[in-house]
Amino acid sequence: MLAVAPRRPSTRRSTRRTAGGRRPADTWPTRVAKALSHTARISVLQALGEGQTSPSDVAAAASLSVGVVAYHVRELKSAGFVRGVSTQRVRGAVEHFYELTDDGRAAVKALEAVLRHDPRQRSQGTRRKRSTSAPGPRGPASR
Repeated sequence: MLAVAPRRPSTRRSTRRTAGGRRPADTWPTRVAKALSHTARISVLQALGEGQTSPSDVAAAASLSVGVVAYHVRELKSAGFVRGVSTQRVRGAVEHFYELTDDGRAAVKALEAVLRHDPRQRSQGTRRKRSTSAPGPRGPASR
């Protein structure tokens, strides 16, 4: 007869979601960090910051596939940053249009604040220059 090992308790996190579609442990900083963790989501948020748009319009502007953009729009929608506003029939398909929610507008403000402090965007004059008066360990004195 075969011996059956006892079941171990699951180590996976709970996948329960609240009425808004979010996991109970998701906090505002966690949701914003996740929303800003992918360049496609950043492109979607920036495009929606300018007004209502569809995933196909964002895809064309960002040189991404419509499928990739649609996936990230769904993720932003489940996080509560985006909501659907209308649909339109286009060549036998249905095109969806989205806009930012209040949380989405706050996430765009957070994104703008982060981008303002991007060290790659700063001019050369704001960086601290290394002092050249004293040679370093590989300078002429160490040879």
